[in-house]
Amino acid sequence: MNSIFKGFPKEMPQFLYELQFKNTVESKQDNIVPYKELITKPLYDLYEEIVPVILDIDQRLDTKRARCASSPYRDRRIYKDIPLKDYMYLKFRQLGLEENAPVLYFDMGCDNYTFGLRVYWQSIKHMELIRKKIAENTKTFNTVLSKLIKQGFKISGERYKRDRWKEMSDCPAKELYNCKRLIISKDKPLNEGVFNGDLSKEIIEGYLQLRDMLSLIM
Repeated sequence: MNSIFKGFPKEMPQFLYELQFKNTVESKQDNIVPYKELITKPLYDLYEEIVPVILDIDQRLDTKRARCASSPYRDRRIYKDIPLKDYMYLKFRQLGLEENAPVLYFDMGCDNYTFGLRVYWQSIKHMELIRKKIAENTKTFNTVLSKLIKQGFKISGERYKRDRWKEMSDCPAKELYNCKRLIISKDKPLNEGVFNGDLSKEIIEGYLQLRDMLSLIM
């Protein structure tokens, strides 16, 4: 199958870096043309290549492009003087949920990118429900999380200072149990794969590896 995504242009990181210093309403028209060429077009190609895999993983995940792929523009109600985003993202979250929605995500800026699984706008109460699932099915969580860690993922959520599961020996399930939020990610500096198209293969492989973990929390 021919790849839709051919990579981001080599000029993308420098453009995003410089955008931080010239991102004004007055310069918006000068910036938007290269923005769409260097960021929006390849990001949409990346989205198109990933969507069939998302639908195969779980059809409860939202795949409408307008809700999944970042646009160039910031919310003018909040950022009145900074019109364009200096980052990009894809997010495939559970359809119909505004809060506490599991999401397979990808974020990238001028020097690094991250992708993985998290919960969108997660509440304290929702994380307590995840802890209950971990306590009731510890062996399965341990098996799935241990495999993900071997595959290069890490449990990235902020930890509580106090151990909330003292009777449990150290293990990946306990590590997640002690997190304030659920985030499982791979974080990487920009590399050649971003520019030659291998990024899509990396993200797709990662999302497929996260399928079992997604099923445990949905």
